[in-house]
Amino acid sequence: MEQEQQEQQEQQEQQEQQEQQEQQEQQEQQEQQEPGATGATGATGATGATGATGATGATGATGATGATGATGATGATGATGGGAIIPFASGTTPSALVNALVANTGTLLGFGFSQPGVALTGGTSITLALGIGDYAFVAPRAGTITSLAGFFSATAALAPLSPVQVQIQILTAPAASNTFTVQGAPLLLTPAFAIIAILDTASGIIPEAIPVAAGDKVLLYVSLTAASPIAAVAGFVSAGINIV
Repeated sequence: MEQEQQEQQEQQEQQEQQEQQEQQEQQEQQEQQEPGATGATGATGATGATGATGATGATGATGATGATGATGATGATGATGGGAIIPFASGTTPSALVNALVANTGTLLGFGFSQPGVALTGGTSITLALGIGDYAFVAPRAGTITSLAGFFSATAALAPLSPVQVQIQILTAPAASNTFTVQGAPLLLTPAFAIIAILDTASGIIPEAIPVAAGDKVLLYVSLTAASPIAAVAGFVSAGINIV
């Protein structure tokens, strides 16, 4: 009897041990299946090599035009231009240049025409009147006459008592006036003629500094110098002035 009880007790103990062992194994299996807590973040690894450059993207749409910038500073004044050249010529009719006892007369020089037989009043001025054509031009702007050039070609032979010299003078008149006054220095054409043959020539150029206002009228007058003797000289005359 005691032996049976002892065997039962041993069987019971073995069964309990087996149950404990099974519970322990189940607990271990459960612990293995459940994830553990996240570990600390490891140190950052070294930067990898730069990859190849990608293809260029498509050009974007043009942006709106920006506001106009401020006006820049005014540049330096440029060099003065060469000016305008005004031509004169006597045309088909020779100019008559006369020194006489009573009065000296010369020719108004125009633009392909001329008016002979005109005398300067007091040697300094001309007033346009009936019988005297208008050979002046009107200055469209203010400026300065800076030079005068001229040329004479004889159309008749002459043997004067002493050398004669041709001169060209500039005269101007205000906008509302018909009276022209000599301005600047006369242009003395060279050479002076001791004896004149047909087609003999004289020429010259001189600097001037004659101011003109817008609307002023400008006229050229051709004559013999006062120092020339009594004589009558004929020839074609051309001239030009520069105005800046």
